[in-house]
Amino acid sequence: MIKAMVWGLVLGASPEANAMSPEKTWQPDHRVNSISLDADGSRLLAAGPHGVISLWDTTDKKLIKYLTGSRDDSTSSAISPDGKWAAVGGIEGELQVFDIDQGRVIRSHGEHGSRLERVAFSPDGKLLSSTCWDGRLRIWSTTDGARRSPEETTPIGMGGIAYSSDSASVFVPAKYSGFPGSPTTPTDAPIRKISLVEGGAGGSFVGPGTFWTVAVTTDRVAGGTEDGRVMVWDLSKPSSPTKRWPVVRKPGIGVGIVSLGWLRDGKHLLAMSMNGEGGVFGVDGTKVASLDRPTDGFVAVGWSADGSRLGVGGWNQTIEVFDLSPWSKP
Repeated sequence: MIKAMVWGLVLGASPEANAMSPEKTWQPDHRVNSISLDADGSRLLAAGPHGVISLWDTTDKKLIKYLTGSRDDSTSSAISPDGKWAAVGGIEGELQVFDIDQGRVIRSHGEHGSRLERVAFSPDGKLLSSTCWDGRLRIWSTTDGARRSPEETTPIGMGGIAYSSDSASVFVPAKYSGFPGSPTTPTDAPIRKISLVEGGAGGSFVGPGTFWTVAVTTDRVAGGTEDGRVMVWDLSKPSSPTKRWPVVRKPGIGVGIVSLGWLRDGKHLLAMSMNGEGGVFGVDGTKVASLDRPTDGFVAVGWSADGSRLGVGGWNQTIEVFDLSPWSKP
């Protein structure tokens, strides 16, 4: 049974009026561990436990199909830029690629061996990246499934992945602790830029904190820390952030930024914390719209590449879709 409600986005001067309200809400027949949307936000993939993966039409909230062939509890997902494939990572470390039209698995990668944290397609759709609790980043070709070099062996953080707009570089947070060879102090755990082309430049974006998530636009890099803050660097000046601000009311351990992304205008960021505080922020740190879920938290968060829609899933087994169009104009 699907329960549905249609809401709008309310913006205004008072604290109550600037809260984001869902455009659409429904309850699938399974728990939601991960959410991803296709490029225009018209379809939403909800991946849950025991290999249950459902595809939804976000316009009318109708179930399109189930994707079959997985038995693992999902932890992360992504839809390719052309909408043909879905990648789903699981708690046992397997990365599966589905043909969405056929609704079945066409390729599996089991090299991680432990819980997958994030999966992401490159903007050109030619690469698929995955990060894992084993502290490794792996990159695959979507054409033939072959492993791409370099394989990143320096331990990385909570699993954030962001590609440059030209797909020539990938950005990941370095890991502060937990694996042999990892950085020993927070200041040694920067956001790392890894070149994917021969002769390309790498580098590190350094700031005070341990980073969990990362987002990249054409001229800026943003990082979300484990204590609930966001920092922004100019892409050409990685030595120190130009802006920093707290997303949460009481920054500290256990309220880290679990989801972070630039909206299409390049002037606003969407940031969500572990404790259920979040919203849309200007590049100067001004909070322009609030999205707080202190009870249900942000279990699953995904947004469309065109910046039009945001999907959120909580502990209450509900999917919410929000309109991001006020900040989607380039």
